Amino acid sequence: MNIDSIKNGIVIDHIPAGSTVWDSDTWGSWARRKVLEKYPQIIQFSGHIHGTLANELNIWQGKFTAVNAGGLAYWHAVLLGNVVTTRYSDMALIMEVYKDKLVMRRFFCKTKNEYQPDTPWVVNLPYDPAQAVYSPEKRKADSVAPEFAADA
Repeated sequence: MNIDSIKNGIVIDHIPAGSTVWDSDTWGSWARRKVLEKYPQIIQFSGHIHGTLANELNIWQGKFTAVNAGGLAYWHAVLLGNVVTTRYSDMALIMEVYKDKLVMRRFFCKTKNEYQPDTPWVVNLPYDPAQAVYSPEKRKADSVAPEFAADA
């Protein structure tokens, strides 16, 4: 068997593929992305970034799917001109595997409550990049630009 014969696969990795999930422009690996782009059936799960599972930008779809699972110790973010205080994280990702999809549910470990139970992350299988829900193009098309009310 070789990787090309695998219908769906999971790569568990420390460093995310470059320019996929949140902050992977800085902390990701372009070498990983170059390899994974050859295998659209692969879903890469990574850590390294210490983000939060509450951030929708921690799931990305392009030529393959990338998910950053954050970390249980802490997470942080940097805004231009400000360093945001480090926050402790207790979120975990639980996957439900079905024949036609992978459902990812996000939970708070302390309370055992699910984060946004009505909108888990779902990746349809087999993966079709043209139907990717979490692609930058789809997100841009679905986004509504904020605007002031007519009488403002």
